[in-house]
Amino acid sequence: MSSSSSTFPCLVTRDKVGLNIYKWNDGIPEAQQQSQVECRVCTFSTDGSFFAYSDADIGVNVLNMATGESVLKLDLPRTLSLRFSPQNDLLSTWENFSATRENAYGKDNLRVFDVASKQLVYSVVQKDISVTGLPQWFPSTTECAVLTGNTINFFPNAGFKNAGAEIGHLHIEKLTKFELSPNVKGRQHVACFVRGNKGGPASIRLFPRGCYQQTDILANKSFYKADQAQIKWNAKGAAVLVTALTEADTTGQSYYGEQTLHYVSTKGDTSLVNLSKKGPIYDSKWSPDSNFFCVVFGFMPSKAALFNLKCDPIFTFKSAPRNECIFNLHGNLLALCGFGNLRGTIEVWDMANKRQVSEHSAADTTCFEWCPDGTHFLTGTTTPRLRVNNGFKTWHYIKGQESNINFEKSLFHVSWQPIPHQNFSLPNEHCKSGKAVNFQPAKAPAAYVPPHARGTPGYTPTIMALSDDEADTKSSQRMSKAALKNKRKRNNARKNENNNGACDGLSNEQQDAVKMAQYLLGNNGTGGGDKKVQPQAAPVSTGLSEKEKKMKNLRKKLQGIDKLKMQQKEGKVLEKNQMEKLQNEETMRAELEKLSLE
Repeated sequence: MSSSSSTFPCLVTRDKVGLNIYKWNDGIPEAQQQSQVECRVCTFSTDGSFFAYSDADIGVNVLNMATGESVLKLDLPRTLSLRFSPQNDLLSTWENFSATRENAYGKDNLRVFDVASKQLVYSVVQKDISVTGLPQWFPSTTECAVLTGNTINFFPNAGFKNAGAEIGHLHIEKLTKFELSPNVKGRQHVACFVRGNKGGPASIRLFPRGCYQQTDILANKSFYKADQAQIKWNAKGAAVLVTALTEADTTGQSYYGEQTLHYVSTKGDTSLVNLSKKGPIYDSKWSPDSNFFCVVFGFMPSKAALFNLKCDPIFTFKSAPRNECIFNLHGNLLALCGFGNLRGTIEVWDMANKRQVSEHSAADTTCFEWCPDGTHFLTGTTTPRLRVNNGFKTWHYIKGQESNINFEKSLFHVSWQPIPHQNFSLPNEHCKSGKAVNFQPAKAPAAYVPPHARGTPGYTPTIMALSDDEADTKSSQRMSKAALKNKRKRNNARKNENNNGACDGLSNEQQDAVKMAQYLLGNNGTGGGDKKVQPQAAPVSTGLSEKEKKMKNLRKKLQGIDKLKMQQKEGKVLEKNQMEKLQNEETMRAELEKLSLE
């Protein structure tokens, strides 16, 4: 690494025996131990100037990264989450909720402290931050948002100390999650996820900052099949990507449940992102310039594609085993990775020319992060995802691996210090003298040839296709015209069997639209909220005349009366409406006899 240790970002690791801060000396990371006790959590401030961690000895400790001095210590050893405000003047802490016999309601476990004065400025009971999340701040402001129940309360920093000093409330029934836009310039917004109620659709709603009435909604996107949602703003705060997730896949095709990807803009534009391959949506990321986004999707080998703001695909990558996509902070490089139970391949692509510039292999990787300089990245193997071979490696996107640090005991966390990427020049080492470096991907292994066929001139080995799309293409090329025609007939017949009623031939989005219309008409029509609009089926002829139908109905009623008599003889007490049926027996028998004589 050519950058000096004073300007190059540090690395922080949290392991079984303590906390280490790595600084660079001639490209080699040197550890400086900060804590000798296992730490539960650590985090940097937004600009990397402060670093906070929590251990069992000190509790919460905040360090000034420039001087290395402690600026705040809090006796809170049970802290599990930390977050700085954008101005670095406030620190929020959270620990597990607990109640005692003396205090059945429990004590406040979400707290906000002033870093300079070291005073507690706000506290509240927050049982589960996995749902509600920690307090959020609008960037470059002092306005904070806290979700309590179904209401988001907005505070100025000074208003924390005064009861009832909130500057705004946003209340929506079934509100379960929100995200503030990350933009500094322009108007800022709030995105809210609202779960469906009694079979109704879930929705994403966008509000402008400071306007939180239902009449102030800028955009509203409703969709079915959404138990949870992931909300991702672009850097300009002009649009969000929403991944709607269900806990179970009703079709039984995916272990991960069902996912759909939606686009919502602050101008009111909404769209379902149509993906060309069925299967899970592994990852979706905005480009740093907010002009397009990348999605990794489909059953393995998965597809990856770039989409513009109209949700049209502008570039599709070749199918490969991948499940993550990560842009560097400059936005000119994209890493497509296959981690977890995949082989650990890292492909680096040049976004300007849409071509691959390098490929690396990092087996057993569980975490990946670009360095703020945009040229280096780290890969780590951490616990509890993988409990063996824990450690981290640093890489140059062209030259490959530069360092490797192994841990004898568990490694829980590793991350870069977040220095503004504007301090570094744009990475362009894949271009030399104005000419692009030609990357040659590794050749695929030769197909296996059995011993008896080796050396046979006419033998052609069978090569399996890498993806379903390629398999369909190759098989269609080998088929005759008659075979292709018969295959299309079989596929059309299968589709007709699977389609149902008024939804024949409709896409998934069109079927959702039909369900939405049925739900709205059922709630707003004259029939009340419990009635559902059903498609009218064509009348089916049974072959019976009106007289025969009436006689059949009377016989059925008389059979029911005979059953009631048997129950009455056995001592069962009949209901009032059942006694009325017994009283009408003679009338029914007379009517049946009259019809049989006609």
